[in-house]
Amino acid sequence: MDKKRIISYIVAIIIILTFPIVTFYVLSLYLISIGIPALDPIFYVISAMTGFSTICFRIAMEIWQSKTSRLGKIISIFIMFASPLIGYYSFSFVTPVPITIEHFARAMFGYIFGISIGAGYELMKPKKS
Repeated sequence: MDKKRIISYIVAIIIILTFPIVTFYVLSLYLISIGIPALDPIFYVISAMTGFSTICFRIAMEIWQSKTSRLGKIISIFIMFASPLIGYYSFSFVTPVPITIEHFARAMFGYIFGISIGAGYELMKPKKS
């Protein structure tokens, strides 16, 4: 992977971590100001966890497809399976609500669904010769 791709992935992860929290607070303040009860923040957290895991999966696939050694392949497999757990524990620290195992299960369902759609898209693309 080149330096530009690494920077773009880091920026994407930062956006995934901050955007749901900022959006939640802005929408909640707006809705409270017009007299509507605030939104449930867990929907934003679940979406952010799903996006975080999907970006980590894409990073793992980039490492896997690059011409790396066996160590690179092992690292990409580790990233693929450890990223949801890393996301779960890191989001527990930065979100305004406690995350339960049910929230984690919902996020992982979205992650698996998104990955299967992405894999199907990759398989349907014509191969370049």
